[in-house]
Amino acid sequence: IHGSYRSSGLYLFEEIKNIQKKNKHLTFYPCAIEIDDHNEEVQKESIQTLIENKFPDLSNWEIFICGSEEFVKEMEQQCF
Repeated sequence: IHGSYRSSGLYLFEEIKNIQKKNKHLTFYPCAIEIDDHNEEVQKESIQTLIENKFPDLSNWEIFICGSEEFVKEMEQQCF
């Protein structure tokens, strides 16, 4: 899952899509609260909402979270 407040803030977007095309074990979920570049591949929702909808049970998963300290703490509580 790769998220940003604005869809234009999703860095390395095309590169990640290309990696996904070459690796059948990778699924890329881009999301943003605001879609500002008319990218229909980006889901209009927060990372928190996307996780709730796509992964209701994260037991037995390894999760790597990066972002601001506040965001990481929030996501740790949600995921664990």
